[in-house]
Amino acid sequence: MTVFKTYLKILRKNIVMVIIFTFLLVLFGGLSMSSQDKSLSFSAIKPDIIIINNDEKIGITKGFIDYLKENSNTPSVKNTEEALNDALFYNDTDYIIYIPKGFNEDFMSGKIDHIDVKKADNFNASYSDMLINRYLNIASIYKDKVSNQDELVKVVNKTLKNDTKINITTKLDTTSLEKAQFFFDFESYSMLVCLIFIISLILSIFNEEKIRKRNVISSSSYKRNNRILLLANLLYAFVLWIIYFGLALILLGDIIWTSNGILYVINSFVHLITITSLAFLIGNVVTNKDAVNGITNIIALGTSFFCGVFVPLAYLPDSVIKIAHCLPTYYYVKSNSIITSLEEINFNTLQPVLINMAILISFAILFVILSNIVSNKRRKIG
Repeated sequence: MTVFKTYLKILRKNIVMVIIFTFLLVLFGGLSMSSQDKSLSFSAIKPDIIIINNDEKIGITKGFIDYLKENSNTPSVKNTEEALNDALFYNDTDYIIYIPKGFNEDFMSGKIDHIDVKKADNFNASYSDMLINRYLNIASIYKDKVSNQDELVKVVNKTLKNDTKINITTKLDTTSLEKAQFFFDFESYSMLVCLIFIISLILSIFNEEKIRKRNVISSSSYKRNNRILLLANLLYAFVLWIIYFGLALILLGDIIWTSNGILYVINSFVHLITITSLAFLIGNVVTNKDAVNGITNIIALGTSFFCGVFVPLAYLPDSVIKIAHCLPTYYYVKSNSIITSLEEINFNTLQPVLINMAILISFAILFVILSNIVSNKRRKIG
């Protein structure tokens, strides 16, 4: 119990580090939720278009003006160049269109090459161009087949009102899954820091020469002390994982209980085993506790940058991806990305995820073997 009590004492002294990085997980996770909610929403807009009509409001001219009014806002501005220019300058309108005299007849005879416009440099002005071109292009197609202007307007309006039917072919809640992926990706960074720092620090303290020699001559066996340390580290890692799982429930909600959500959780647990074994290895290699903080930052930040935690894998250059293949977190993040896109869950679709989990377990076994080799050599030297 002495070893376990000492472990808890060291953990309590450094609990602030755990709290800070847990807070960062909540902070960035929450920011991601809100930013994605805003960026993924869509609402139709109507640009502000001022229509200056110099033609008779009949036939195609009337149909064109009615179409523009239906699909835009029409601010009321005095019909002078100064007032119109001021409206554009002060963003009171996005677009001004000048319908010339004789437009009706010239359009039907094919003499209209362009229409004079003034526009702002923004998206609404570009959308206004699209509205105008859409109407005139469709009207141009029909005008050679329909000579009566009233009939032409009816045909054009009917064509414009035809809506394309959209069938949703996926049942995935992609917005929620992308939020979940971001949370679990960033969780790897927080867990790397919290596990590597605490476990490495504690093991480095126990591996200090004075303490190690004292343990050798004590009544408690070396193997028993190691077992207690191992169990204490596993308990700390599991408690940390449970806390993060609770945060996922709070921030992500019901998505956690879906098939994809459960796969995120399982993948996170497998990654936990791997980085806990990595922390064991670092703790056995590093004997200077003052160096633990620097080593933790190098490993956690380096791994996160190379493996797609901070920057999505799709945006990383091939040279970086090749390096990332040598790091366990790459396979964890890669699995999260695959889970996000899984529509059907069966053995075939899960194969890439299972392979990545097997690689993570292989890394864990390798780290444990290396830890034992280092530990045994240090005991013989001592």
